[in-house]
Amino acid sequence: MSACSTVLAFLFQWVIANKYLRVKKEVHKENEVTEKEKSSISLLKLFRGKYTRAMAIFVGISVVVAFFAQFSFMAVAEERYPNAYELANFLGVFTTALMVVTFLIKTFVYNRLVDSFGLRTSLMMLPLILVVLTIGASLVGAFSDLTLIESQGFLSFFLIISLSKLLAQSLKEGIELPSFKLLYHSVKSNIRHDVQAKIDGTVNEIFALLSGGLLAVLGLFAFVEIEHYSYVLCLILVLWVMSAIRLYKEYKNSLRASLDGASIQTGKDEKRSVLENFRMNLPEMNSNSIIGMLKLIKRADAMNYGNALVNAYQIDSEDVKKYVEHEIIAGLHKQTIEEIEKTMSSKSAMTRLRKEVENSMKSGLSDLNELSISGNREDRLRAAVLLKNTSTQESGTMLYRLIRDVDPEVKAEAIITAAANGHSDLAVSIIEMLSHPKYGSLAFAALEHMGAAIIDSLEVSFNKTGIDQTTQLRIIELLGKCDSKKADALLLKKISHPHRVAVYAAIEQLENRDPEITGEMEYMLLNVLNELLGSLSLTMNVINSLDRELRHYELLKNALERELSTNFVRVFSILKLLYDKKSVLYVQENLLSGTPESIGFAMELMELFIAEDLKPKLFPLFEDIPRANKVKKLEDHFPIEHVETENCIQVILSQDITEISAWAKCIAMHTQDDEIEEGLLNHFKSNVFGKAPILYETAGYLLAKNNNSALLSLADRISFEKLSEINRIHEFVDDENRHLMFRKMIYISEHPVFGNLNTTDKLVLAGYMKFVRALEDADDLSEAELLFVAEGTAQLVSGEDKLHYEKGSLIHLGELDRVSYEVSVGVDTVLYVLPKGSFTELTNRPDFVEAWLNTIWSRADNVA
Repeated sequence: MSACSTVLAFLFQWVIANKYLRVKKEVHKENEVTEKEKSSISLLKLFRGKYTRAMAIFVGISVVVAFFAQFSFMAVAEERYPNAYELANFLGVFTTALMVVTFLIKTFVYNRLVDSFGLRTSLMMLPLILVVLTIGASLVGAFSDLTLIESQGFLSFFLIISLSKLLAQSLKEGIELPSFKLLYHSVKSNIRHDVQAKIDGTVNEIFALLSGGLLAVLGLFAFVEIEHYSYVLCLILVLWVMSAIRLYKEYKNSLRASLDGASIQTGKDEKRSVLENFRMNLPEMNSNSIIGMLKLIKRADAMNYGNALVNAYQIDSEDVKKYVEHEIIAGLHKQTIEEIEKTMSSKSAMTRLRKEVENSMKSGLSDLNELSISGNREDRLRAAVLLKNTSTQESGTMLYRLIRDVDPEVKAEAIITAAANGHSDLAVSIIEMLSHPKYGSLAFAALEHMGAAIIDSLEVSFNKTGIDQTTQLRIIELLGKCDSKKADALLLKKISHPHRVAVYAAIEQLENRDPEITGEMEYMLLNVLNELLGSLSLTMNVINSLDRELRHYELLKNALERELSTNFVRVFSILKLLYDKKSVLYVQENLLSGTPESIGFAMELMELFIAEDLKPKLFPLFEDIPRANKVKKLEDHFPIEHVETENCIQVILSQDITEISAWAKCIAMHTQDDEIEEGLLNHFKSNVFGKAPILYETAGYLLAKNNNSALLSLADRISFEKLSEINRIHEFVDDENRHLMFRKMIYISEHPVFGNLNTTDKLVLAGYMKFVRALEDADDLSEAELLFVAEGTAQLVSGEDKLHYEKGSLIHLGELDRVSYEVSVGVDTVLYVLPKGSFTELTNRPDFVEAWLNTIWSRADNVA
């Protein structure tokens, strides 16, 4: 059997080596020598390095101890069982016991030992236990006659030696070897695997040879008895304890060196802008796509529209060039003409354009004031464009009027002109539009263009009475883009803001800067961190308590898991402000890898710099233990609400949306689709008064469906508009609930691209979606701007042309250059329409724009 197993193992290794290693060798043949030099270390260098030398010595002495323990055990076992059959039986039972003990230690002891006492205890445990047992064996051997097999002295000696062997091997495999894997993490990554290979291989074999030689030398002396091996082992164990102490000291030094020399990215990955996406994909786009993208950039990134026109003009397409020239003349883009000229050998076309622009400017500048107050919309729009080419002093008053114009295009053009001319005095008027669904994105871009000159205006507006939260969050983001110490100070002030959403937004901006954290700011950050850790503890407790038989269990669990992930990111953002950013990033990198060794290494790294009073609250979150155990540890530090399966939904609905999101609460309410439990009725009633549409819609619909009398009892206190909306939803919702935001959110979450949007953006998108119930409803799309194919397929038909769209397509009808078109859908198609203006408003959300662009680049529309 053994021979067969050996042959099979050889065959498997031979196949693997030929299939994978040879391919790898051929692929990397050119770089083989260079890579070997970079990723290898000589044995001499290994013993020169303090840390690697300490590791090698510790492992080497461990091998010597193992040989002595094995030799002593076999010698005393043969004395105790001179009969070969009895010896074989004993060794069989002993080996079984050894395997069981090793399994128990690996399964139940190692993690708890490392989590509770750390790596030092894990390294010291085996040497110290063996020291105690070996001293005991030496004393028994010194004061007893071991030649008498049946004597009490020999029996005690035999039991101690057997126990030493049992613990030496089981603790080595169950604690020492797993703990030692952590030590390799602080070795430089380029030589880590070679160091491990040499220590586990070469060093092991060298000390195995030395152990055999030492045992052979001792055996040459006639006076050496079995107890003398224990005396020698006792001395070796003392050296082992000393080497363990030395190894842990060098390990700590190596951790500090790892933190100092860690090669990691210290900032967040910057998202590509709309313009950058456009430039990258421009060569692969056709004329219609380029023109469509230019229209999108004009909406979503108006301040960079001129640069996009420059890039588009390089494409060899008459249609694109005509469109760009038209836009240059309409917008009087003199700077764009100059940029295009730099890329062209022949400037005749640009000369013509320049003359047209200059003539248009001359004819209008003299009557600029009259144009700006004209009752004709076209005149006011022309005035807003012409003002780009005037001085700041001349244009201020007129721009102020135009920014407050009722016409959307005039207002938008005036905002662009104000930013281009550096009108910081108009910043307050533009700030007022930051939360506007149509102008928010443009206002943000304009204010960003003005830069640090508007810091005071931003702060004044932030503290205005009655300002909405969206504007405050965008002001915080704008402060984060101002490169000045003053902006740092203003962002730090926001940490004491009463609304946690604003606090987290400020921390997110500060994370990308290098602010000076004073004692007062540190105290505030620690308070925020404490609240965040408490929130994490509650969420974990809720997830643990969810009933798996609950309706929408997976959906609710995923929503809560997403909140956990978001809050974990926030924890690290705060830690980066409190401690060295590079060190925290290195810890985060190791924790995210998810392996027990990496997590253990990260915990050891945090031991070096995290404050002692914070460790008991913070460390349980990252330990490699079940969540239930994490919550149990955190209960000592946070007043975590008692959560059980029976009251889990009640706990979710009773929390503020800063603790548990509106989306998670919506799912929790939908677990009561058929009947609302008596204990939850008041929570449903309170959510009817919530500000979030998804909350009052869900609560109102389910009350109307399952307990209409409870909803009617609130009628006097609910606004007429909200009550009408609830009644409308209840009237139109079908068995599939496709009218509800709940169902729309599910469709969006399942989308391969839009599913990655944050919950807020998903809710905004869902808010615009209107379900098309029947095929006849799909015929009239005059008021639609976007179509979302949630299920099945759809076709847009114009004459003989047919555009085919698969499930998940979000179709912008404005991209289709057709006078008329009809939609054709399948029987199983689920279609949503988004009204005119929705796309403009959605482009105010940068994450949506990025997702939209991803659908454009990946979309493969089939033209029949």
